[in-house]
Amino acid sequence: MSREHGDAVEWIDCGMFRVLGKRHGKTERGKVGIGKDIRVIGIGVHGAITCPDAVVAGVKKHGITEVLLQRTPEACRTYSALIREGKAAALLAHGTC
Repeated sequence: MSREHGDAVEWIDCGMFRVLGKRHGKTERGKVGIGKDIRVIGIGVHGAITCPDAVVAGVKKHGITEVLLQRTPEACRTYSALIREGKAAALLAHGTC
């Protein structure tokens, strides 16, 4: 994935991401999305991951009002655009498949 000017997601490669200068990977755990309005979920580079309705419902139950499911490269671009617009967004992305 190429880095566009102002992108929050700087690169992705085989399950690793750099977002706003901080490296994230498959071992990361935490409460990503707390206090956010929008959750962007990357369903794999090729869109091979399914996201059950129960997961989307669970995210919304915790106060996130909008959930977007997109192929991971598109999800990264969407997340970056939302951040540039000043939106309260969180990204959960699968970096392979």
